[in-house]
Amino acid sequence: MKKIEKDRPLPGHTKLDYYECYAKIVLEEFFSYNNLLLDDKPDLQDIQNSIGIEVTTAEEPKMLEAENLYLKLIYADEDTIREKCINRMGQIGLTYKDGMLLGLSGNDDFTLVNEAINRKIEKLKSAGYKKFNEYQLFIFSSIYAIDSILQEELNFLLRENIDTFFSKIYILVPEALFYFDLGENECKIFNVSRERQYYQAQKARQIVEEVEKEE
Repeated sequence: MKKIEKDRPLPGHTKLDYYECYAKIVLEEFFSYNNLLLDDKPDLQDIQNSIGIEVTTAEEPKMLEAENLYLKLIYADEDTIREKCINRMGQIGLTYKDGMLLGLSGNDDFTLVNEAINRKIEKLKSAGYKKFNEYQLFIFSSIYAIDSILQEELNFLLRENIDTFFSKIYILVPEALFYFDLGENECKIFNVSRERQYYQAQKARQIVEEVEKEE
């Protein structure tokens, strides 16, 4: 197991999933959840109210590969491994400079989000998931969206009967949280400052680090 170092990205594998911890923090801050349980199938669980919440990401494959390459680069012990990572970054159109990964950008439609939703629906249909009265979905994305696009997405989700699987969908993007309540046929935007998101991200990291320290 890789040692977690201050001011460096978390290793690729930890006892707790960073994104699940981050989603837990956001949901407990913005909604009436209290001490969501970090578990599996589904990822977050509100036992008292019988609500299960799945957590996932909706990013370009290139962006996910870039993140993995960045982690390998940061924790690489050999120069040859570092060189291979940097070369591969160049091949997919990214640049590593002064410790920063440059060239990453978001998208302006819900294609990747909807693909992520469908993947989670297929998993929810499979065996092994705990039974809850209600399931919800939390997605991390870099999408840029305006009110009209959000309304179009809500209409799409309802046409596709996504509400038969997930009653609510949360999409966390830079400086905002998109909230789709499919049961109430509404969508909202919660503005979240960069500073607040940084605090939430650091808090999620602390949860991961604390569990890693445990025997």
